[in-house]
Amino acid sequence: MTGSGVVSSLSYSVAATVNDRTSQLGTGATVFAVNLTAAPPSIQAIYEAWNYAAGVSPGAWVTLSGTALATGPPQTWNVTGTQLPVTLNNVTVTFNGTPAALSYVSPTQINALVPASIAPGAVQVIVKNNGLSSNPFPITATAALPAIYALPDASGTFFVTAALAGSASLVGNGAVDPRVVRAAVAGDVLDLYMIGLGSTQDPSRFITDRIFSGAYPVSASVMATVGGEPAPVLFAGLTASGLYLVRIQVPGDLALGAHPIQLSVGNSNTRSLLALIVGPAL
Repeated sequence: MTGSGVVSSLSYSVAATVNDRTSQLGTGATVFAVNLTAAPPSIQAIYEAWNYAAGVSPGAWVTLSGTALATGPPQTWNVTGTQLPVTLNNVTVTFNGTPAALSYVSPTQINALVPASIAPGAVQVIVKNNGLSSNPFPITATAALPAIYALPDASGTFFVTAALAGSASLVGNGAVDPRVVRAAVAGDVLDLYMIGLGSTQDPSRFITDRIFSGAYPVSASVMATVGGEPAPVLFAGLTASGLYLVRIQVPGDLALGAHPIQLSVGNSNTRSLLALIVGPAL
């Protein structure tokens, strides 16, 4: 772009192109350098996307927070085929150099699916926004980083919303999720929606780059407790890219009220702030 004008009898001229990193501002015979470089993206934290535990694991949906992560208004993915997008609004995220599928980008937040190929251990995460790269963000990957779909109340407790097994009927805490039809009942068989359970028994079914149909058991041992009592795990598997289903049975002798719920996947546990509401028998 070019321009010129007069300010208080001082003539000036500007010459720049859209992608210039430095341009010149002239005042008469004097020329000043004007830095037009956009700020590069900066990653400040990475955590799983549902219960906000810091970390990454293969196949987990994670949230990156920071500054200048994207330009312009937020954008969400629009998947029209089977491949998941690894570029969204000219933004990419790589984990040890491997591109991740992106579902959401904004200047301060990105939701990314950690590639299945990422092994536990040291990981370098880089965001590129319109050609500008962040500094590598170092983080340690674990084999699993489990989280249950749950919504918080004002106290910070996350109340689990689950489905009655094999149905679309939701149970949980109606005070935080108006979609639920009732509280869980002792003895109910529930489908928990989860992320971060790690690899599948058949490595070829551990899919993070495309849409698929199926239910593939996870490789790690999965255990559950409700109110400190064992809750039998009837199934635990990958059912969509980054999304898992865990079917449990609620212990039969729980008192009414809110009970802590915890799942372990191998050596990793869900956060302690999760609760399941148990109501009276029907």
